[in-house]
Amino acid sequence: MLFRSGCRAIGYELNEELVLASRKQAKLDEVASLASFEQKDIFKVDLSMVDVATLYLLPRQNAALIPRLNNMKPGSRIVAHEYAIPGVKESRKVSIKSADSNESHTLYLYTTPLNEETNSAPHPVTNPGSARMLKLPGKTSGAGTIDFANLPRLGSEHAVISDVRKPTHADIKYGDHERHVIDLYLVESEQPTPLVIYIHGGGFVGGDKRGVSGNLIRAMHKESISVAAIHYRFIREHPFPAPFIDSARAVQFLRQHAKKYNLDSNRFAASGGSAGAGISLWLATRDDMAEPKSDDPTRRESTRISCAPVGSAQVSYAPRFWKAIGLAKGLQHPRFPPMFRVPADSPFDEP
Repeated sequence: MLFRSGCRAIGYELNEELVLASRKQAKLDEVASLASFEQKDIFKVDLSMVDVATLYLLPRQNAALIPRLNNMKPGSRIVAHEYAIPGVKESRKVSIKSADSNESHTLYLYTTPLNEETNSAPHPVTNPGSARMLKLPGKTSGAGTIDFANLPRLGSEHAVISDVRKPTHADIKYGDHERHVIDLYLVESEQPTPLVIYIHGGGFVGGDKRGVSGNLIRAMHKESISVAAIHYRFIREHPFPAPFIDSARAVQFLRQHAKKYNLDSNRFAASGGSAGAGISLWLATRDDMAEPKSDDPTRRESTRISCAPVGSAQVSYAPRFWKAIGLAKGLQHPRFPPMFRVPADSPFDEP
């Protein structure tokens, strides 16, 4: 509808492969002449000529964008999807329902210049790693102590990528579903290397393993640590706990084939943001899911990991727990109903 009205759009993304994928989709939708995509850092681009800006970022990224957004012409419009701009009063807040999934989404509407509320400060852009240091014991060449709190952000929406690394092995199948695939970014080493498994975020309904930060891969390789990035099934078609079970199987698969890929199966870590963070913490804290007597050799392997340095994590997805700690309003998030296959207005009182 907007394109039919003559509007032009430009999108900014750090990951080159996602930029190329977006351009390809625009051609398929026959809007390539009106919609363009550039590999740029949104925190550095000039927005002074933008009339309408749409955002789908976490609150602290929205807050960090305030100076750039205020460079837009007075009266310009800003639409923030799901996450408000901290410290700024919206002009309107509306809820819409997706025609594709029937899920409800919240939109926060703003008009420039943005008026920051008193006694409200934007959230600083930090790296809130829940595990600050990872001690990697043993004699693996080049491996030592890594300060995860000072590493680059975990996903493409956070990191400044100076170049994009190609996977050593792409789309390795670890299961039967089309999203049961792994990319491996192996570091050259004479000894088996530790492994960081990147699990993407996206509210369990989206996201892509290609969003792994190039800076993260380079930082890990510098310490002789390999990186894996995985896909998992989405909850729209495969409800909770499918993404968690898939991620556990990915760990088992990588451990099963550790010798093939020169990995140290005793030193696996999982990391990610948002949904990926939640899955990583789940892997780190639950009992081992290995089934030693299984006919499936993959399922015989351990699901245990050594640590889970994460960002923007939810430590539990249990509705009753959220209510117990005073976060009942959080259950209104549009991801909860499809996660448990319940109506959008569910009170989550059932077992």
